[in-house]
Amino acid sequence: MQNIEKSTDIQTRDYFEEDEIDLIELFYTLLQEKIVIIGVTILVFLISLVITLITPKTYKAEVLVEIRENPINNKIMISFSEIQEAIDLYKKSHDPLLKIQLTQLRGTEDKIKIEVEDSSPEEAKNTLKKIISLINSELFQEKYKDITKIIEYTDLKI
Repeated sequence: MQNIEKSTDIQTRDYFEEDEIDLIELFYTLLQEKIVIIGVTILVFLISLVITLITPKTYKAEVLVEIRENPINNKIMISFSEIQEAIDLYKKSHDPLLKIQLTQLRGTEDKIKIEVEDSSPEEAKNTLKKIISLINSELFQEKYKDITKIIEYTDLKI
């Protein structure tokens, strides 16, 4: 009976010795592999540096636009899709690779966010100004003329 207990104690002791981590041995192992560790660290640093230097810088300009309502029927004067079409035409005629994103704010029909990305902050800002000018001058003026004609026609009819 005592032999069984002794063998169990030995097995238990061996199990715990195998499960322990020898920190000194681990330190020496890391010390032996220091060239590999330093090499991998330098390699990762150089790769990230090259990627950072190669990747072109982009700047974003954004604006929130609120569309006016039509005074006759209290609906928005121009729709999201009309603005999207105008921006698509602008991109085709000026720069097809231009990054312009148009987003309609959730739960609204009259608020639109326009974002422009470019290689310099000035260019992004200028492109955004041109798009706002396009929306104001061409789209709104066209709709305003249509509304004015409707009002004049209605006045003549009455």
